Amino acid sequence: MKSLWFLVFPILIFCQGLIFLELLAQEKKKPLCSTFSDCLEKAEKTDIHRRKVQFFTEAEAVWKKSDSEPILYKVLWQMANSIVKEALGDTGYKGETILKVTHTEAYKKEQFSKANSILNRVTKKREFFTEEEWNEIVKLQGLIPSE
Repeated sequence: MKSLWFLVFPILIFCQGLIFLELLAQEKKKPLCSTFSDCLEKAEKTDIHRRKVQFFTEAEAVWKKSDSEPILYKVLWQMANSIVKEALGDTGYKGETILKVTHTEAYKKEQFSKANSILNRVTKKREFFTEEEWNEIVKLQGLIPSE
């Protein structure tokens, strides 16, 4: 009987560990922001492009018709802009030392593809942008290498 206990006890501990990990995995992430305007406000407060993309992505997820469609498309444009800048190595960090990074070609290709997809949506709504904004969108598209 004693030898059986030494076999069962480690199995019980292992199962408890698996259950604990499963519970952690199921725990819902707290949203970055609660409303569309809250997300935009937080995105404006940071210079870090990856963080901006997170806030813009969350803004798109919580957007409602009452939040104005033109503003949504301007947010999408800003998201694409941050994605492209980050893929090109500009982290957005400010300070004494400007932090630049180099990404793998596969990562850059994936990011450029995301940005291109977003810009394809944006360019279908030309009427939402001023001439100056439209020129910036065209410049941004020019920074994305063709596949």
